[in-house]
Amino acid sequence: LHSNSGTHHVQMYIGSPPQRQTLIVDTGSRFMAFPCEACRSCGTHVSKHYYSPQLSTTDRTPTCGSCMLKGVSKCSEFNGRCVISQKYTEGSSWTAYELEDLVWLEETTSRMAVPYTFGCQTSEKGLFRKQYADGILGLAVHETSLLQ
Repeated sequence: LHSNSGTHHVQMYIGSPPQRQTLIVDTGSRFMAFPCEACRSCGTHVSKHYYSPQLSTTDRTPTCGSCMLKGVSKCSEFNGRCVISQKYTEGSSWTAYELEDLVWLEETTSRMAVPYTFGCQTSEKGLFRKQYADGILGLAVHETSLLQ
């Protein structure tokens, strides 16, 4: 856990082999999300590269009919993916598709890795495009949160 620009951040490791993402710790939201390689309208953040599902051997992209975030995801008829979006009070927002992969907090060992569904961002607006962090780790108590 570290601080930058008045916000607390955590380094998460995702996939096999691990790809590091620096995420804002947010107790007021419930999703983990960050830009993925195909994001055309995402900003430049602290990590040098967006997360690439193609580099992971443990990723899984749910398709319509098997969405993991039931009641939150919407089926995209365009590509058959489960799409989620989030808007924030100050006007920022993002859109993503569901992806499941192994996640953990400490790079040196993946023994603590758990499969977790998160948002693979395809667009960012507002402060999300300009922020230091790659994405967000929502820790609000909710069935879709990492704390649940």
